[in-house]
Amino acid sequence: MKIKLILTYTLIVLLWIPMTAQNSGPDYVKNTLTSAGVFNTPTYSFTTAYDAYQVADNINGLFIDALDYGGNPTKVFCWYGVPENLQAGEKAPAVVLVHGGGGTAFPDWVKQWTDRGYIAIAIAHEGQLPGEKDPWYPTWEYSGPRRAGFFRDADNAIGEQWFYHAVADAILANSLLRSFPEVDADQIGINGISWGGILTNVITGIDDRFKFSIPVYGCGYLDESPKYSVDMALNSQAELDFYFANWEPSLYIPNQKLPVFYVNGNNDKQFAMNIATPTYNLISSEKYLRIEHLMAHSTAAGYAPEEIYDFADYMTNNGDAPLSISVDDVTGNTVTASYQGQAKSAVLYYTTYVGNWEQGSYTWLEAPVNLNTTSNEITADIPNGTKYFYINVTSTEDFMYSSPMEEFIQEVAQTGDAIDVHIQAEENTTYSSGAITMTGIGSVPGYDTTFEVNITVTPNGDFTTYPSAVIVSGTSDNNGTSSSKSWAISDDGLNQASGDRVFVGDQKFSATIDNAALGTITGTSGLTSANFNIDTFKAITIVNGHNVGDRFTFSADGSADYELGRFSGEASKEVDLLATTATSKVESFTIKNGSEASNDKWAVQNIIVQVTVDLQTLGLSKGDPLKSESFRLFPNPASSQITFNMPIQSAKILDITGKVVKTYTSETKSLNVSDLESGIYFLKGVSTEGKIITKKFIKGL
Repeated sequence: MKIKLILTYTLIVLLWIPMTAQNSGPDYVKNTLTSAGVFNTPTYSFTTAYDAYQVADNINGLFIDALDYGGNPTKVFCWYGVPENLQAGEKAPAVVLVHGGGGTAFPDWVKQWTDRGYIAIAIAHEGQLPGEKDPWYPTWEYSGPRRAGFFRDADNAIGEQWFYHAVADAILANSLLRSFPEVDADQIGINGISWGGILTNVITGIDDRFKFSIPVYGCGYLDESPKYSVDMALNSQAELDFYFANWEPSLYIPNQKLPVFYVNGNNDKQFAMNIATPTYNLISSEKYLRIEHLMAHSTAAGYAPEEIYDFADYMTNNGDAPLSISVDDVTGNTVTASYQGQAKSAVLYYTTYVGNWEQGSYTWLEAPVNLNTTSNEITADIPNGTKYFYINVTSTEDFMYSSPMEEFIQEVAQTGDAIDVHIQAEENTTYSSGAITMTGIGSVPGYDTTFEVNITVTPNGDFTTYPSAVIVSGTSDNNGTSSSKSWAISDDGLNQASGDRVFVGDQKFSATIDNAALGTITGTSGLTSANFNIDTFKAITIVNGHNVGDRFTFSADGSADYELGRFSGEASKEVDLLATTATSKVESFTIKNGSEASNDKWAVQNIIVQVTVDLQTLGLSKGDPLKSESFRLFPNPASSQITFNMPIQSAKILDITGKVVKTYTSETKSLNVSDLESGIYFLKGVSTEGKIITKKFIKGL
């Protein structure tokens, strides 16, 4: 069994690396900002012009005189708040608030902090003034630059780029806070959301005066983001060159020395777990993690977790330390983890497929764990087919913290492995009448191989009365929670956002699911269709589409109906088809309403097909090397040595500017990198089979 941190990367092309680079990198940026005076106390002025947008009397408007832009002076609007009960002569800890893209300085966010005893300053770092957003917030003659897409202004001089000014504005806010008599200058933190989180990771690698850092969503390795990698395709070569040499957050994280609390969701569109995890792993200082299941992406959702303020109290008021969770070992399919602190519950989240990490292309599932509160140990069985997993632990104070996500590489069995393939509808789709095909993707443990399983869904019912009836996806459960890939039958094929997209008793609709078949196999591991066997339909998850008491039935392979009873208020229910039928194989089944009551409404969220992958024909036995041609480099980050899963005959290491810093000419499976400075590097090598290999890695401390 092998387990590795999520810091392996897809093969990349070094087209964007400049051949030469001068005056670039974190030191260059810091020196430029220092020369511009951001570490000096700026001039400022309070304003009452925007009191109409106040949310409390203790939160007031303030302008900071910021850096010139386009040869003209700029002023940054801020909301500045102090705790209502702060007495004259008293000091309080403080925090700089850095908003996300499309946002502004939000007084409600300031109030979240002042209500908890903190002084807070929220900066409007895109030149905004308070007012209605239509389609953008008001600006004025002293506004600085706005964000230009994904660094679309990075070919300008550094002083004419938005990101430079946004970094400068936050550092100026810190410098200003330190001059106020009511602020405890040794207790100033920073909290950024989304793009503000990106900025926070850069700012704290430059300004070492901050006491703590709380980036939410925003992280590094943005070129690997399913969202920003698409945006970056629009960048010019010059823009990419400057970004990777100067603004990529992972350049700055190794410079951070302060405690960090990183907050994200496990399904974020911009900051997916494939880039959030390596960002967190790159932090070498004291750190804590919170990964919320299906966390929404917004300013309000970003400042909602109470753990944020508990962490700040820990840093400034000698509060209790947050829980720290680490995965210690994986033996077979059993993971062992430990934690520091007092816990009352825990859960393992896992996913069997992630695709390219695009939001909605993967599903996180829960698995139980064994929590020993005496030994502070957690053990859990990792479900078959798991690709990635992490553990969430809830403290006795109801605060939730997480272990970093891990990739699970399952040992190759001699005879084969059973894999559960989850099949859902296409998101928010109206299917044509008649039989339709739905597809699920499975991955083979230990191999860079994925495969499709196709099933046929045939709706049937009273199509004379309802000739327009079709299958549609996107229905919601009885609590109004969207399940965009759930599907059911609509009597008119319309109203895709309404509740008629369900099996309804008085319409007597049903659907038959059969013809599970192997589809396309991708990968280069040597597996063919001869290695795959479709075992059985295994389970189905039903979403309650009405209220309480809805019921449903199914018949398997032409059997009599199995009455599955009523929902008891649950939003969803998983039915084990094999356990219910007391058989080992279900080749087809029909689902239908449980009665003719018109309020029996529900939809299908997930169908599981079990597939066995037989590896014996490849001649493998336990302990043999995996027949995978995917080149892996570990550990990543590395402190002294990098090791490979296959030998290379020669290699070069390039720094972020494209300069060759080390050359190797002998066949090896490891390289000594202890003499490299901390930062991002690229290994460009040739395998013993003559294939070109390119990998990005981090040299840590």
